Amino acid sequence: MTLNGTAKPISVETGGEVFAEGAGSDDVIATLPLAEGYQVIFRNFDLLKQKVALKQAKVLGAEEIKVPGGSAKAWKVEITSADGAPGVHTLWVAQDSRKVLKTSATLPEMGGAVISSELQP
Repeated sequence: MTLNGTAKPISVETGGEVFAEGAGSDDVIATLPLAEGYQVIFRNFDLLKQKVALKQAKVLGAEEIKVPGGSAKAWKVEITSADGAPGVHTLWVAQDSRKVLKTSATLPEMGGAVISSELQP
C-alpha cells in the first residue's frame, strides 16, 4: 500500500477467504442468492485498520421502492459488523435485475454521518 508517497507492506493472516470491500462490492452482494430470511457472514479486510473484520449481510424483507432511475420490488439487505461494532450499510436490490437501486450507510467514524445514493436514469 502506498500512502502519501510512502510504501507500506501489508502482511496479515486473514483466517480464510476475504470478500473485497470498495467500489463494486455492493454489486457483488446483489449477486448473492438473496431471498426472505437469507443471511451470511463474511470476512472483509479494513485497509485503514489493517485487520480483518467479520461482516453479516441479512435480507430484512422485500419492499416496493421508487428511485429516480425507476421502481421495482427490492430486497432490503442490511450489512453490519458480525462482532457488534457500530455502523450499518443498507442496500435495496431489485429482485428481477439484481441492480442496486439505493444505498444508505451510517458511518460512526464520521460522527454518525449518513451517506446515501439512488440509481439515476
